[in-house]
Amino acid sequence: MSIIQLKDYQGKPEEIRKLSKELNTGNHQLDCSGISSLTSKELNALFSQIRPEWMTYQELNKFINMDTLEDGFKMQIQNYIQYWRAPKPPISPWLKVTGLGIIIAGIGILVLWGLKINHDSKRRIEKNSLTIDTIWKTVTNSSQINLLEGHLNQK
Repeated sequence: MSIIQLKDYQGKPEEIRKLSKELNTGNHQLDCSGISSLTSKELNALFSQIRPEWMTYQELNKFINMDTLEDGFKMQIQNYIQYWRAPKPPISPWLKVTGLGIIIAGIGILVLWGLKINHDSKRRIEKNSLTIDTIWKTVTNSSQINLLEGHLNQK
C-alpha cells in the first residue's frame, strides 16, 4: 500500500478529486500530517469518489492514516461525515406542485405573448396592402381599392 501526502495537494481541489478516485481503490493511504483543515471545496473533493460504505468514522482507516490527523482536521472530517450520513429532508409536495404551476404559467404566458406578436404582425401586413382576387383576374384599380377600404374602415 502506497502512502500519499495530502499536503502536496492542498489548495488544488481538482487534484484532490483525482486523488479521491485513487484512494477509493484501497491501494493507497492518505498521510494528513501538517494539515489542520481543508476548505469545504477541498473536503468535498476528498470524499467525492470514496465508496459510501467507507463514509463512517470507523472505516476511514481504509484510506486515511488516522495517526496523522490533527485534532482540528479530525473534527472537521467527523462533522463532514455526520452531515453526509444525515437523512436529507424530502422535498415538500407543496413545493413540487407550486414549482410545476409556475412552470406551466410561464409557458402559458410565453404562448400568449407569441400569439399576440403573431396577431400584431398579421394586422400590420393586412393594413399595408390590399389585393382583391376575383375568379378571372386580380383587381388592382386604386379607385376600387379605396372604395373597399373606406367601407371596411367604417365598420
